[in-house]
Amino acid sequence: MMPVTICVRPCRRADLRILLGIYREGFEQELTFFFRRFCRCFFQALFRYLAGDAIVAEVNNRVVGFIVVVPGSIPATRAGILQLMSTLPTLLLAVRSSFFIYVLQKVRNMDWSRCHVGIGCVAVKKDFRGKGIGASLMREALARYPKRDAVLDVRPWNESAIRLYSSAGFERMSAWRDPLGEWIIMSRPQLSRARTEPETERFNSRCVG
Repeated sequence: MMPVTICVRPCRRADLRILLGIYREGFEQELTFFFRRFCRCFFQALFRYLAGDAIVAEVNNRVVGFIVVVPGSIPATRAGILQLMSTLPTLLLAVRSSFFIYVLQKVRNMDWSRCHVGIGCVAVKKDFRGKGIGASLMREALARYPKRDAVLDVRPWNESAIRLYSSAGFERMSAWRDPLGEWIIMSRPQLSRARTEPETERFNSRCVG
């Protein structure tokens, strides 16, 4: 297998359509279970709202994966919130009742407070999995917030994701359930208690071969 050069950088507005396609590919089972039909306008607005918290991975100048980092509670005053709220009527017509149970259970069981950083989503295009892209995204996400513990949840049947998280230092802490099944909660201690860089450190791009 030929090695690839992976570049990680902040998400740009122009990336959002590609990220949405990668998300649909990676979470097809959940989307089919919780939605009668894919609510494109809602997810477009959601990705636009979260764009500042996303990191993308490129191979040969092609976006092939992304990670969303949730730094505690996201302010309701953030740009894009009105557009996101405007899609809710359409969302209500598209979701199944199980989706609301999922949301309530997630809010109840996940602690993404200011003392933690939450890994909200990691997705890589199928053709590029197994090439270290997820690991590169995870390293960059954790490096952004070296003074916080990181937390995430993952389906137990997603063995490749669990291997990725375990290799990054995450350990199983507990579990919770929604209508589709179990989620495993995993946590990772802060990268270093000695580093002094500001938590909001930004970057242009980094490439690894």
